[in-house]
Amino acid sequence: MEVGMRHVVFSAITLLCVSSMTCWSESKLLSQLGLPQGTRALLVHADDVGMSWSADVASIEAMEKGSVTCGSVMVPCPWFPSTLKACAENPSLDIGLHLTLTSEWELYRWGPVAPISQVPKLLDQQGYLWRSEQQVYQSVGGDIEQVSIEVQAQIDKALCLGMKPTHLDSHMGTLYYREEYFKLACNLALANDLPFMTFAYHADGEWKPEDILPYYTREVADKLDKAGFPLIDKLIMDEKSGKPIEEGFEQLLENS
Repeated sequence: MEVGMRHVVFSAITLLCVSSMTCWSESKLLSQLGLPQGTRALLVHADDVGMSWSADVASIEAMEKGSVTCGSVMVPCPWFPSTLKACAENPSLDIGLHLTLTSEWELYRWGPVAPISQVPKLLDQQGYLWRSEQQVYQSVGGDIEQVSIEVQAQIDKALCLGMKPTHLDSHMGTLYYREEYFKLACNLALANDLPFMTFAYHADGEWKPEDILPYYTREVADKLDKAGFPLIDKLIMDEKSGKPIEEGFEQLLENS
C-alpha cells in the first residue's frame, strides 16, 4: 500500500505464523492509507521470504491470492533469486528486505553479502552469520560499522539486481533490540529512501514498544513520525503452528 513515495507494510509471519497490525482512531497512518479514522486495518506480512524454496513459493502464492498483504525477503539466502524472478514477473507484489544478520538453523546456514574481510565480526567460527542476535551483539561490541556495511550491501545487492523493495525490517529483530542498531537502521533507511518498520507510541495502550525496547519513548516515535516513517499501532505475533488458517485468524482477531 503506497503512502506518498513509500509503501506501508508491517508485521511479520513466517510460513506458520501470523502477525497483524491494527490501526486505532486518530491515526496518521489511516489517513495516509486513505481510510477513515476509526478504521481497524489488518496488514498481514510474510517474512523469511527467500529462505527456502517452500517459503518462497508459499509466500508469493499467498500474496498473489490476497491472503497475505506483503512480505520481506532475506537477501543472503539461497532462494533470493527466486524472489527476484517473482518480483520481475509481478511488479505489484509488495515485498521489502528482511535485513539479515543471523543464520539460526543448525544445518542450514548462510553467510554475509559483504566480503567477509569487511565484516569478520559478523561471522561465527564456521564462517556463517551468528545464530542469535545476542551473539551478534557480543561479537560486534561497539563496532557497528561492520553492521552498517552488511546492511547496505544487502540493500545494494537487491537494487543492483533490479528489485524495487517497498520497505525494510529486521530478521529476528536484531536491528531493534539495541538502540544503536535501531538508529543505524533508521539512518540507512532514510539514506536509501526506504521506510523501516517502526512503531507508534500509545501511553494508555495495552502494548507499548518501550515494554520491550526501553529506548523507544514517545520522543523517539515523534521524531520518526516527523521524519516520515509510517508507524504501526499494534504488533501481534502468534507463533503457534499446525492449526487451520481460519482458526489462526480468529485467534488473532480475538487477541486484537
